[in-house]
Amino acid sequence: MIKDLTSKIEFLTRQSERSRLDSKRTVIHKRIKDLTGKAAAEFGRLRHWRLTGEPFTVGALAGLPAEVQVPRRFLDHPYYYRDWRGRPVAIAVHLYDWPDVGPEVEEICERVGLHYEAPVHPPSWWYPGRTQLVLYTAMAARRRKCRRSSPLQLVLPFKDGLWVILEISGQRLEAAGVHVAVRDDGEMRIIYTDVGRCLAGQDGFTVYSARDMYTYVTLGLRERSILHSFKRTFGGTTEWRNVGRHH
Repeated sequence: MIKDLTSKIEFLTRQSERSRLDSKRTVIHKRIKDLTGKAAAEFGRLRHWRLTGEPFTVGALAGLPAEVQVPRRFLDHPYYYRDWRGRPVAIAVHLYDWPDVGPEVEEICERVGLHYEAPVHPPSWWYPGRTQLVLYTAMAARRRKCRRSSPLQLVLPFKDGLWVILEISGQRLEAAGVHVAVRDDGEMRIIYTDVGRCLAGQDGFTVYSARDMYTYVTLGLRERSILHSFKRTFGGTTEWRNVGRHH
C-alpha cells in the first residue's frame, strides 16, 4: 500500500512541477499532503505505532534527562510515532543528501543513543526519488524481530562489463572502510565506523566488508550459505586471496 501511495505522490509531484497554473498546483499540493499523511500513518500501523501530531525531542526519544542539540538536517521532514501507551518510539525523517550524510547520522546516533535504519522498502513518501527515508528509534526500545532464514537467495546474472564496474565499486567502498550489516530477518545497515560494526554485532547483525560483499555475489548458492553461516557464527574479518569471478 505504501508503495502505491508513494508512486502517486511522485506522479503528482512531477505534475505540479510542470504546471504553470497556481490554482492547479494548489489542488495538487492538497492531494499530495493527503497522500503523504496516509503513507506515514500506514508506515506506523505496519510497525504497530501511532502517528502523532505532537512532536517530541531527540532527547525524549533516546530517554535522556536533558535535550541534545542536533543539526537541523538531521530532522528533515520529520514524522513522529508513539507506542500504544503514548511513549515516543520513533522519528521518521526524509534526508536529501543521503548517503553523503550517513557518517554524520551514524556519529550522532552513537552519541545520543539512537538506532538508525535507512530502509530500501518502503521508499520515502516525502519527495520520492529525491529523499531517503531514515528511521530513528531508541536503542533501549528496539524490539528484535524474529529471525528466519530466507528460503531463496538472489542470483545475480551480471554481464562481463558489469563485473568490472562492480569490482571498481567494491574497491572504492573498501578504501573508504564501508561495511554492510545484515540480519536474517532482512534488515540492513550501512556501517562507517568501528563502533558501528561493534554495535551491529551486538544487535545480531552479520557484518560484511566490501571484499566480502563482492565475493559473496560471485559465489553459488551453496557457497553463499557456507560463507554467511561462517561469518554469522565466528564473526571477525576475512582475508581473501586470488578470488576468481564466476560468470
